[in-house]
Amino acid sequence: MSESGDGGAPSKLKRGDYLVHIFIQDGRGFVGSDPESATDPRIQMTCLGDTQYSKEKEDVGSGASVYWGEHFFFEKKAMEVEDVQDSIIKIDVIDSGTFSKELIGGYTLDVPTVYDKPDHAIQSMWLALSNTTSGDFQKVRGYLLVSISVTGEGDDQVELKKMDQSQGDGEVLMPPQIQQESHQVHIRLYNGEEFPAMDFMTGKLDPFIRCEFLEADIKGDVVKNNRNPQWNQELLLPANIPVVTDKMYLKLYDYDAIGSNELVGTFKFSFKKLRKGEYNEPFWANCYGAPPDESGSAADRMNRLPQTASCWKGRMLLRMFTAAHKNPLLKCKAVEDKEDLDRVQEILKERNDWDLMAEIYQGVGIIDKKVKIVIQWADKKVETTQRESKKGYVPWYQLLDIKGCKFPVPHDPKKEVKALPDIFVYLNDGKRNVCFLRLKPSSLVKGGDSKWFTFNPDMAVGEVAKFWKAGQIRMRLHIAKSEEAATVFTRPQENKLKRPKHMKKWLLHCNIFQGRNLPAGDDDGRSDPFCKIRLDGDEIQTNVIENTINPVWYERQILAVSFDEI
Repeated sequence: MSESGDGGAPSKLKRGDYLVHIFIQDGRGFVGSDPESATDPRIQMTCLGDTQYSKEKEDVGSGASVYWGEHFFFEKKAMEVEDVQDSIIKIDVIDSGTFSKELIGGYTLDVPTVYDKPDHAIQSMWLALSNTTSGDFQKVRGYLLVSISVTGEGDDQVELKKMDQSQGDGEVLMPPQIQQESHQVHIRLYNGEEFPAMDFMTGKLDPFIRCEFLEADIKGDVVKNNRNPQWNQELLLPANIPVVTDKMYLKLYDYDAIGSNELVGTFKFSFKKLRKGEYNEPFWANCYGAPPDESGSAADRMNRLPQTASCWKGRMLLRMFTAAHKNPLLKCKAVEDKEDLDRVQEILKERNDWDLMAEIYQGVGIIDKKVKIVIQWADKKVETTQRESKKGYVPWYQLLDIKGCKFPVPHDPKKEVKALPDIFVYLNDGKRNVCFLRLKPSSLVKGGDSKWFTFNPDMAVGEVAKFWKAGQIRMRLHIAKSEEAATVFTRPQENKLKRPKHMKKWLLHCNIFQGRNLPAGDDDGRSDPFCKIRLDGDEIQTNVIENTINPVWYERQILAVSFDEI
């Protein structure tokens, strides 16, 4: 999250409906491919999955000003926090007078950046437009005066005002009134490992990397039929420093000569860290996405937003750095630094072995099927036996081990645990992984006592649609380097888990007080709400409060359950 504009704490994003309001006021100084010719500017805005256009203006010279005074609204329902965090507002000025509708210049900023401002809005800001596809990227291609607001559910709407010319001479040019500096961004792609097969008939993958950052869009070369490619390519991108956005993505694609290229998964980085030099040395990055055999909108979202993904999809060795440059380029070329390539060959050999131990006890709120637990760490996995779910309860009481996972060693040994891939624990119905839990390895280094974990339905699979039906499972997981595992892991007696003969009786006390601003379920804007509480296959329910979205219950409900441990 970006910091708020007034120096305070960042605003808290939440799940729900969002509205982006863009007020295009004025434009000036538009310079097309031919600086001596007038342009026919038209503004293209892309946000929240929608694209809208302003009216076209004709014969606007580079020294002229033009007024639009148009309002545009972009709305999206039920957005997850991750979707809001990764949403951008892209504003491009197109020359409609050219046959190919040439780009004059554009500006990109994050939705959270606007949301963090006072009143969740920026008022009357001049945006300096740049064109990374032109030969003189560092040159400003024009200026656009805009006001933008971002509001979520429960936020007050703010009026977007026209600039008050009486408070200035109207000559404000740079948005934050700071001078930008042209930089060359270097992304060196060395090797990829364990990428999934995307052609299930042949087991093949034709991988390439694509980077979209600010106004730049560049693709690396394709390596044919290789799930462990060696690229040794360098992507060069221009960037004007400072930039508004921090998020930087590298996307892994499978090349298709006939149809469209398929997005396999995404690597996520921080441009601020790149600028600080944290990616200067070659390092390994993990790729995440949807299960390879799934498609649809939920799978697309996972492949696009790695933090929401339910599957590890391989790793890549790369290096990224940036430096000031008068004439930055947008191109892909071979890595020519022999010393760098020799060092990479040594890095590829450096591996450490890691082990994982898991104690799987019992599950509640499980779907009514025969199910098993599958634990996957990178390319290795292990699973329990399949057991029947009875009233949502499943007793496994099994000990699982994954041994000898070979993971690369980072340049800084202190960051080794952080560089390990996430661990995925799945609830499998015998055919597919229908629910999942994603764990950071750093949370499992110390082991600790068993505890209950809440699983998530895998929306890309779609077998379980409700979050409360994904289940809770009591487990204990511990990881360690293989050479230390024998002394670090504490195992149960006789190296197996024993199910208690008699379960302990517990009483769950639930105090239900009131609700406010609940969604309206009826046409008259009201609802008849009640609450249900489910646990271990049993259910209790409050009274129904009629004709209100602000119900008051003040009820106490008690549910008897049986577990060996809470």
